[in-house]
Amino acid sequence: SLSDIASSFTPNDDGDRDYFIINSENIKNMNATILEGNGTIVYSYKGVEIKWDGRNKKGEKVKEGTYYYIIDAEGIDG
Repeated sequence: SLSDIASSFTPNDDGDRDYFIINSENIKNMNATILEGNGTIVYSYKGVEIKWDGRNKKGEKVKEGTYYYIIDAEGIDG
């Protein structure tokens, strides 16, 4: 029910892979959490389509590095 999730993105405003995108089908609810390697949450989102531009909750660009994500989704069939 989730689209292919890219393994990397480069939010440098060059028009190529500037967003981390998760599209869904047949999903009723979805929560996404993006974390730094140390476990600090840098971004969280609720909705069925996710498009992250590499900014934290304060609107600041996060530093280059490895980030992890957790997706919690509920399908329309429960």
